[in-house]
Amino acid sequence: MTQQRYIWLDSAKGISILSVMVCHAGGFVFYTEDTFVIKVIDSFFMSLFFLCSGFVSLKLFTSSGDRKYGVVLKDFSLLIPFIIFGLTYAYCLTGDVTVSGLLSKLFSDWSLGYWFLFTLFIFRISSILAAKATSAFKSGKYKWTVVLLSIIIVLTLGHYTNKWGFTVAYFPFFLLGALIKKYDLHTLLKRSMWVCPSMGIIAVIGFTIYHYSEYNIHPYVYIFGIRFFMTLTIFMGFVNSGGNTTLAKIGNYSLEIYCLHYFFMIGCKNILFPKDFLLQFPWAIQMLFMFVVATILTILSIVSAKCIKAIPNLHKILFGR
Repeated sequence: MTQQRYIWLDSAKGISILSVMVCHAGGFVFYTEDTFVIKVIDSFFMSLFFLCSGFVSLKLFTSSGDRKYGVVLKDFSLLIPFIIFGLTYAYCLTGDVTVSGLLSKLFSDWSLGYWFLFTLFIFRISSILAAKATSAFKSGKYKWTVVLLSIIIVLTLGHYTNKWGFTVAYFPFFLLGALIKKYDLHTLLKRSMWVCPSMGIIAVIGFTIYHYSEYNIHPYVYIFGIRFFMTLTIFMGFVNSGGNTTLAKIGNYSLEIYCLHYFFMIGCKNILFPKDFLLQFPWAIQMLFMFVVATILTILSIVSAKCIKAIPNLHKILFGR
């Protein structure tokens, strides 16, 4: 059965992937990472991605009849682009042709930028395993048993796969997305006249305090305070607005853009522009520079993805779908 698509959800993914492009334009092209614009984007862009992923992954937390043996082959599809593009990018960056050398780069802390794919894979597998392990329970507490067990599994896998920081920072948002879908919380929040504006005000005040404290705040306060309200405010903004068709189209290509855009930035860092090049400009000019490059990266990635799709079966081979 074809999964139902929401324009507002694809739009949220669209703004997330554009935000990724802006951040990477600042860091990899202009070699300037410590800007006000990037600090703002960092407060929501990846957590919004995981929240959207959790929203469409609710079924993983339930005991499904088509999962007789728990994990099925389709659940490993995220590893296909992670391995193919990750190893290729590792070779392009280092020139290393040894298997051990390439794998050590791929499975490092940041996985050469492809950490999102592997982290999302961990989240999905943990949810499936938790659901399967607790499927024998028929009580009303079943769903909370799955949630608690999934947290234990994801933290364990995160620890042993060198992704502990990412699991702690983003699994709460993945869970939140699933719970929002389960209890239709986005519809309830949409009906309220004061909840969403209140969240927005709290988000702005929280980030303002964070900014004037020179970004010196406890990580958990940042994750579960500032990032939570920023992410949920933007998510509900798309729910209330219904989304945007252009952003939704970009969101439909989020996986392809994420995987392909790195190859268009190879060799840019510290070559085209000196370190901290953007810091000499006001934040609005910084944003303009990064947005122009981000738009170019997005267009090049989408065009490349369309070319890949034009070749029979190549897209499935490279992206697992």
